[in-house]
Amino acid sequence: PPVPTNSSSTPRLLARNVHCDVVVIGAGESGQAAADEARVAGKRVVTLDAGLGQEAIGIYAGPLVVARTDEGMLQVHAKEEVIVATGAAEIQPVAPSNLLAGLVTTRAATQLVQAGVDLGRIVAIGTPPAGIEAQVVAGQVVRIEGQDQGDGEGKVSAVVVSDTEGNQTRYECDTVSFGLGLHPRDALRRQGHDMPQVRAVGNAARESDIPPCP
Repeated sequence: PPVPTNSSSTPRLLARNVHCDVVVIGAGESGQAAADEARVAGKRVVTLDAGLGQEAIGIYAGPLVVARTDEGMLQVHAKEEVIVATGAAEIQPVAPSNLLAGLVTTRAATQLVQAGVDLGRIVAIGTPPAGIEAQVVAGQVVRIEGQDQGDGEGKVSAVVVSDTEGNQTRYECDTVSFGLGLHPRDALRRQGHDMPQVRAVGNAARESDIPPCP
């Protein structure tokens, strides 16, 4: 086909520039605290949060923070500082059949119960969900049993755990709650690691609970 000569059909990518003293990425507890502290000090603050429709996707020299919004790209120029308060993610289990339904993290278990979802018999590996009745088990997950169809479909029915001496125990259950620790959501902080104006606060600044490779 002929090469089009009219570019009017090409969607325009709108970009808006905003200038401030401090950019805070993340509107959680630590992000709000950092923003409040900066405002008390008389700073002009811009807060970005993906949950509010402003997803920060990059930190560049300047410093410049680029965010994606429904209206287009937002380019925030920080005169003094970029504060990364993106929190941390719960560590997911790595074991055969870990795609079965009924495998949840500690936070998810708490939220589901608070929403009125019946999780049935719960086995908690690691830190148990607060305020929820569960059989707490310590050890290494060997495998997760259930009706796995090979594509992740199915429901958990039991979990097999090995203790420090290698003894394996099978626990029947309807739900397995995993409290294996946290890993910081620090991709943006690492992107700006060589910029003195970029720092992380809260769980985004914590060390990962993922053990080192043997």
